[in-house]
Amino acid sequence: MLRRNRPVSFQSGQIHVVRFRRACNRELRAAVHLWADASRKSCTWAQVYYEHKRQEGKSHACALRCLGQRWLKILWKMWQTRQPYDEQIHTRNQVRHGSRALTLAPAT
Repeated sequence: MLRRNRPVSFQSGQIHVVRFRRACNRELRAAVHLWADASRKSCTWAQVYYEHKRQEGKSHACALRCLGQRWLKILWKMWQTRQPYDEQIHTRNQVRHGSRALTLAPAT
């Protein structure tokens, strides 16, 4: 069954809030979750980013969702430029843009 964005009402006392229910592809969400989790083992920046989110007080699942969002942005850029992923290029871009993840990374 295809779910569409439908308004959801919440009411308590004098507070009445209407929000949109965000439908998603559950299989895609699960795939991105697994991808983000697996990337922590092979990408230093991904592990550092995940640990930073955990230190901010995020749950494991929330930190993986944040990491998954980062990977989806990278995937989108790869698709736009028709270029394969290169961790060295990604690291150079992080340096150029002053990424906090690099300042948190342990010295190797």
